Amino acid sequence: MNCTGSELSKSFKEAQYNEKFMGFDLLKLAIHESNNSVVYFKGDCVREIFSELIEECYRVNDWRQADICKYFCKLYSCDRTTVAKFIKWKDFFPVHFVKDLLSILPPERYEYFAQKFIESVQFFKFGTSSDWTVFPKELSSELSWLCGAIAADGWITKEKKWKERLGIVDQNEKMILRAANYFKIIFDYTPRVYRHSSKDCLLLIVDSKAIIKFFLTYLGFGYGYKTETIDEPAIIKNSKYRLDYAKGVLCFDGSVELDGTISLGVKSKSLSKSIYEILAENGFPMKFSKPNDNLYFIRSSSLLFEKDAPRWVNIFGKETEKGYRLYSLIFGFEHSPDNTATAIKSLVKFANNRKIEHCKFESIIAILQNRKEISKTELLDLAGVAHATLFKYIWILRKANIVTYDNSKFGRGIYNVYKFNSNSSEWKIPNS
Repeated sequence: MNCTGSELSKSFKEAQYNEKFMGFDLLKLAIHESNNSVVYFKGDCVREIFSELIEECYRVNDWRQADICKYFCKLYSCDRTTVAKFIKWKDFFPVHFVKDLLSILPPERYEYFAQKFIESVQFFKFGTSSDWTVFPKELSSELSWLCGAIAADGWITKEKKWKERLGIVDQNEKMILRAANYFKIIFDYTPRVYRHSSKDCLLLIVDSKAIIKFFLTYLGFGYGYKTETIDEPAIIKNSKYRLDYAKGVLCFDGSVELDGTISLGVKSKSLSKSIYEILAENGFPMKFSKPNDNLYFIRSSSLLFEKDAPRWVNIFGKETEKGYRLYSLIFGFEHSPDNTATAIKSLVKFANNRKIEHCKFESIIAILQNRKEISKTELLDLAGVAHATLFKYIWILRKANIVTYDNSKFGRGIYNVYKFNSNSSEWKIPNS
């Protein structure tokens, strides 16, 4: 493909500018497919800056208003009033129009005006929409976390009649509400959040094309469920917000097991490696596990006895289900039960969120209630489970102050005894 001198000059100006600019360059949203496929922007002083730009274009090319209207009417195949209304009185402008005006100027003036627009822009919208959203000018902790959430459990689709939609799905209400809050903080946009009609999960839906264009343009997302090819956005990889991205992925796709380990299984090998690298750089060691069912796993060691375990709680936040689960496994539960039945129901719910095969938690509790004191060997035989399974349940009961564990010498060996605490007023249970 051959380029004209004008096109080469335009490319040179853009390259010079992009090399210097750090952050989200508004001019990358210069989409012009039709009248309805246009990104607009507005903000403080934008009208004044635009008027100054027009005067500069007149001076550089020795043009009048009629000349500039004629030039852009031919370029866009539109009528004169379409161009004139922006030149004369509009307080918002198509990004592609501003970028094409800038291309008329020498490189140093291109950079001058481009930077002034970036500094002044506050809001943007797509097409004929009447809803303006905030234009973020640079990466942030919240935006990086959102990118991790979308990479883990999100998607972007282009539906019938060119309708575009961004969604995130999860069972954890607090995670979904945190994501919704971040959309409000970053874009001043409130997504729809509702419970799925047939599945046990919540949906967060963004119907703003402007926001979707933002994620497509700056953060490397594409259309569809790209679970196998999704990776860390380049702009995040070169930033100080990588851990926030990893937190977003773990909050939605990570698991907190009852043995105090944290695991992540994803279909994208590159995403798995990226999260592993981020966590290692921040002092959160993980190990690669053998792929299973096309999932690539990384897993921590058990955090039950780790001194820096509280740092892991901050990955999720104590107020979330996963964060509270890990906190409780490490430090114990905090609330006194109203009665024995309520306590057992609460603990069963806590344990069954990460189900263990072959044995019900209720069975272990029933055996302990009946015997009051029992050796580990006897309990293993009666329950018919492996030691690894029993350990997870007993750990919960110990943290609930329902069971105590003694190591006593008996003959030549160690006699391991579990004792049941019948005084339910001393028990502790998780948040309901």
